[in-house]
Amino acid sequence: MRYLNIENLDNCVTKKSKFSNRTICKKGNTIKQITYNKKGLSDVIATVLIILLALAAVVIVWSFVSPSLKNSGTQIDIQTKCLSAEVKPTVCSVNTSSAGSGTIQLISGDPAKVKLIIIGSAGEKTPGTPVASPSQTLGTVKAGDVDNVKGTSPYKASASAIFIGSDGKEYACPESPSVIPCTPA
Repeated sequence: MRYLNIENLDNCVTKKSKFSNRTICKKGNTIKQITYNKKGLSDVIATVLIILLALAAVVIVWSFVSPSLKNSGTQIDIQTKCLSAEVKPTVCSVNTSSAGSGTIQLISGDPAKVKLIIIGSAGEKTPGTPVASPSQTLGTVKAGDVDNVKGTSPYKASASAIFIGSDGKEYACPESPSVIPCTPA
């Protein structure tokens, strides 16, 4: 909108426009009359543009939030499975060329794989190759080889369950609290 200042010389002014033919009378110095600029946007177009901007903002925010929600769902699923799974090493041996082997027993849960972890005397951990989990509870499986064992003797062994997430990736659970000593081979 813009305002037109009309000088009031005779206390009355007649203003003719497309919208009205009216005479404006006022005592005083100046009369303000509003005229409309036809170059502006209509209310409908302005409303549509505001809605489109709001939708664009929602899409941008969702693109940042969505991956976080999906990843947290997978993490919760894996953590729940890890809490229900228990594996423990039953046999462990390390030979003079720093190669280890052993067996792992499934106590509870249904992990896809298990792995043996050999721990050196100063706490250095060397994970073994994951192998398929035993098919039944209390079943045992020969653990994958553990090459280039770190640390020095005496060695200990722990085990870890591995689950496959809904995204197809492997997720290792924390180590089992069951730790056994390894024998020299």
